[in-house]
Amino acid sequence: MYQIAPIAISFVLRFWLEHREIEGALPVWRGVVEHVPSGERHYFERLEQLPDILAPYLASNNIAENKKESS
Repeated sequence: MYQIAPIAISFVLRFWLEHREIEGALPVWRGVVEHVPSGERHYFERLEQLPDILAPYLASNNIAENKKESS
């Protein structure tokens, strides 16, 4: 029987509250995604940005294609 080895891609997500220098301005949340194998970092300000950041890594490993085929 043929078995496919599981593919794993590791990322580290960090979030922090950044205080602004403008008096009276509310602090904002910032984040960074680090691709563990390469050490590449991508900074973001909104969670909505995560799919665009992660997509190239998933596409290069055919994960997006595998998900479409299994549904």
